[in-house]
Amino acid sequence: MRGNIALVSLLTAGLLVAAHPVAGEPATARASDLPQEVDGGVIVDLADGDRFKATVSRDLRTVWGSRYDAATESWGARSVVLKQKDVYCGDVDARAAGNAVALIAECDQGGYSEDQAPTHSQALYSPDTLTWQALTLPGEAYDEPGVSPSGTAAIWPLYQGWATYTPAGFKVVEHDLPGQEYTITGTISDAGDASVLYGATSGRPQDCVLHVLTVPVTGAETRQELALDNACSDIALANVDALTVHFGDPSYPASLTTVSRPDTASPWAVTGIPPETAPGLVRHRGKGTASTLFPSSPGLPLLAVGSPDKQTFYAQTYDPVAQRWSEPRTIGRSIPGCTWGDNFIG
Repeated sequence: MRGNIALVSLLTAGLLVAAHPVAGEPATARASDLPQEVDGGVIVDLADGDRFKATVSRDLRTVWGSRYDAATESWGARSVVLKQKDVYCGDVDARAAGNAVALIAECDQGGYSEDQAPTHSQALYSPDTLTWQALTLPGEAYDEPGVSPSGTAAIWPLYQGWATYTPAGFKVVEHDLPGQEYTITGTISDAGDASVLYGATSGRPQDCVLHVLTVPVTGAETRQELALDNACSDIALANVDALTVHFGDPSYPASLTTVSRPDTASPWAVTGIPPETAPGLVRHRGKGTASTLFPSSPGLPLLAVGSPDKQTFYAQTYDPVAQRWSEPRTIGRSIPGCTWGDNFIG
């Protein structure tokens, strides 16, 4: 490997010692909050430790599903979730609650191209991963679905609207979303109250905010504008569940902003700043330094690791409750022949 090892001995012997998780402390926003990405699809968590995997076939003609049984520690036989004449699907995304799964299959008719927005995407809902209901979504649709806390309702955001599934069936809602651009995400309550979040200008072009529209089944709709840096940029906006949304690159948790609410009847608020902007961080940059990296691993705090001189390395842990970094801690010195880089496995 010609020395391209990111100080493995430090990462294993030093960083883990420096990063003790605190019992009861909420996790920093990270990629593991979202469904696990696999080749051609995703895996979502179900009740009682079970899991569900949805993938597209190699010829893009079929969406397959299979369920992992935690009791037997084994995957069941795969089954067809979606297969339609002349429909080609390039990717899938999903959210789950209980044993229910809401899924979007990004599809086109006659073929599929990754460099074009899909125009024949399918909304799919199952209460048990066995029986499925499907709806062809209008227009270009490719953002992840949302699912209610108990799994009885689901939502698929669209351009200038959304689609929902409730016990009454599917419904497409056309609604004015002023200034909508780039990514959008949607959440829904068990009662069917929908919230959509998207970045848009507010008055002047430079006044870009995160817009939140909440439309209850009964009663008046409400709108919120939340201050959020780069809200109008082409940056991922994704729901974790009905109460939490992340804004930023999921694979780079130091960049993630958390927007959340305590329950589905409450307003939304920015509750977590990007860790890379939080107070206390000693960030090493520039010539002669080992630039600060932010390794993360499930079950451990987010870390900041770097060196001002490429010799002595320091680590800090992020406290998501206080939203600040710990004091730097020396974790060791460099190893001859090694180079510094983000080639660790987290």
